[in-house]
Amino acid sequence: MVVLIFETASDIHWMKDVVQFPNAISRVKMQELKATIITRPNHKQLELQNHINLFYLGESIPTNYYNFENSIYNSIETSSQWYYQACKYATKIASVLILYPFYGDASSGARYYKLKRWLSFKKSIVILKSDGTLGDKSKHKPSIKEIIKDRINYFFIDKIVIENFEIFSNLKTNYPHLSKKLYFVPNCPLNLYHSQNMIPYNMRSNNFLFVGRVSDLDKGINILLDAWSKISGKIPSWTLSIVGPYDVEFKEEWDRKFENLKIKDSVIWYGMLNPEDLIKVYGEAKIVVCSSRKESGPIVLSEAALSGCAFIGTNVGEISDVLKGLPGLVTDINEIGDVMLSFTRNDNIASEQAKTLHLQMRDRRWDNQIRNLFL
Repeated sequence: MVVLIFETASDIHWMKDVVQFPNAISRVKMQELKATIITRPNHKQLELQNHINLFYLGESIPTNYYNFENSIYNSIETSSQWYYQACKYATKIASVLILYPFYGDASSGARYYKLKRWLSFKKSIVILKSDGTLGDKSKHKPSIKEIIKDRINYFFIDKIVIENFEIFSNLKTNYPHLSKKLYFVPNCPLNLYHSQNMIPYNMRSNNFLFVGRVSDLDKGINILLDAWSKISGKIPSWTLSIVGPYDVEFKEEWDRKFENLKIKDSVIWYGMLNPEDLIKVYGEAKIVVCSSRKESGPIVLSEAALSGCAFIGTNVGEISDVLKGLPGLVTDINEIGDVMLSFTRNDNIASEQAKTLHLQMRDRRWDNQIRNLFL
């Protein structure tokens, strides 16, 4: 059985790597349809349970309800002790264990899991999904002390999955003692993004699109909305669509600002959409904007590219690597509005970028990536 430990798993995760990565391993490696998540119960898991098996450990934490309701994940209460207990339970059921590096000590959890499985003569594979956390580490060569520490911390981890190619390349170069454990596996969109009938770029609406957790400060929606308040008057034929869960008070605050600027009708708030509706919104937009302060992927990049959209993104995650040599990379968040204006004024630049990105993302399928992981 493939098991992932994720204390805060909720409905927001079902289209993302939290669910799609373990499910792909379960399909390819185990010939089983669904993996299992060991999670703490919460009131936002109704859709999640339709896409992956859930094993509940511990009790729900009522003080987290508001944060789950508004997708404010950086404020959710978690427990490192819960994480360790989940690793202990995984020894009973998992032949493949997937750990993320937050909410607990992955090294200690992997050690307990592997030793317990070995003593029982049971197969065991531990995969650490780094989720961008090794970015800073990858930039420098380690000291002897750091190498010793790495050998201890990663001894019981079989595969370290890196989602960002630049981080992966740096780690391969600077950390040869970890080289055999490192694998580049980019986050992939749902398969339906590979089978859509795309509307030609020049037949789409003059529409910018943001997709993400609006209430998550790291997603930087305030950066985008502030830029929109400054540039929308210069491009009256364009609109901005926002997809993702949001705090009602946050929306009302910006609605008042836009009302005063007489541009309220230029902003469309969709809230959460199911995949079928979301892909339609992608298909009608010309340009997707990612204003994030922090990312490991982001998944919106491949979704946008496979939907035939042009892409503007801040210098986070794999965006700089994917956009290397192409327009659209924002190195200064204060200039995001200028980049947006430049795309509206030259459709050829935007449409050619969209074509190039679409070709680059054709291999972003979970099953293909997982086969490479286990070659």
